[in-house]
Amino acid sequence: MTPEELQQSVVLITSSDPEITGFGTGFVIRQVSGTAFLLTCAHVVKEVGGPENVKADGIPGTVIASGEDDGLDLAVLRVDGLWNKPELHRQEGFGEKGNSFLTAGFQLFAKDHLIRPLHGTLGEQVGWSKQSGERIQSWDLHIVDDYGLQRGYSGSPVVDEASGELLGVVSHRQGDGKTGLAISIGALDRIWRVLDGDQLYKVLVKLGYE
Repeated sequence: MTPEELQQSVVLITSSDPEITGFGTGFVIRQVSGTAFLLTCAHVVKEVGGPENVKADGIPGTVIASGEDDGLDLAVLRVDGLWNKPELHRQEGFGEKGNSFLTAGFQLFAKDHLIRPLHGTLGEQVGWSKQSGERIQSWDLHIVDDYGLQRGYSGSPVVDEASGELLGVVSHRQGDGKTGLAISIGALDRIWRVLDGDQLYKVLVKLGYE
């Protein structure tokens, strides 16, 4: 997969409230006739003012399921009217330490949100503890480009550069952005258990995650 191909699936998550400047990244995991299902981070939803304020590429979205921003930090959005965005779900991967990956997310430059791809290598697989003691499979990320993860990259896809397999979702940057954390895509099938997720469950069945 090329950086250009990856960027086509990525969307900008912002707030419908002009007073809220928080933003993040999401990407399409399923699209049916103009209805897109996006994956992002639960804390991105919080940063844009909550579920009632979420917009994806300027279009209002609905949060159909979400984990917790301090644990299972994933959320699925439904956006009606978002057309022609390629899906990233078709090849789910698990990755190995040292594999090269691509990600692409939004950063703020002057007053514009600019999308920028990044290259990196996978580090150790780690377990992320929630307050309940639940373990969430995650990856350490190591960025090899001169610049690193920036504010706004939360919710970006992590894709194996050679195979194009979807590995995970960037959840946090660390330090200067040269390292970060990504939640494994395998955790996606657990979001629907956190909240009432009948709609999401049906989507997950179609995607093959459940």
